Amino acid sequence: VGGNQQAAVDLLLEHNADPNRADSRSYTPLMQAAGLGHLAIMRTLLDSEAIAIDTASTNQGWTAFIFACFSGHADCAVELARRGCDTTLPTNFGKTGKDIAERMKHTPVLEGLRALAVEQNAQKESEREKTREKKKKQSRLRKSKTMAQTANLLTAQDTALELREAAQKG
Repeated sequence: VGGNQQAAVDLLLEHNADPNRADSRSYTPLMQAAGLGHLAIMRTLLDSEAIAIDTASTNQGWTAFIFACFSGHADCAVELARRGCDTTLPTNFGKTGKDIAERMKHTPVLEGLRALAVEQNAQKESEREKTREKKKKQSRLRKSKTMAQTANLLTAQDTALELREAAQKG
């Protein structure tokens, strides 16, 4: 991972290498890719079904997200957040990735995370609006169906009444 060797990572994963296996410092390949800014390798690892996105190093409690924030790799931090990492996990010293990015003055990381939050909130609101519209449509359809059923019932009752009247006259 350190040499940004995408082909080597691909080959290892094709041969069922464990993408969560830590080195002697307890850093996983995902942590290393995030910390070094190797976005393509990081995405490959994230696409692996076996990946544990929130694994923390045993020595400091750093996750891949914290490595990306510390190193100022906004694209990696945002991708990890987009893929569902827990951005609130603290290090062994109680600092989150965002805390570290603020301390390190990594403005692009913070701006990228804010933009992602805005994007995700807009998507959630859009989904809520679609759900509301769907419920309204279903309600209108139910009302329309009920009105049609009522009209059919009234028509049937009118027809029955007319037949009864005709039978009484005739």
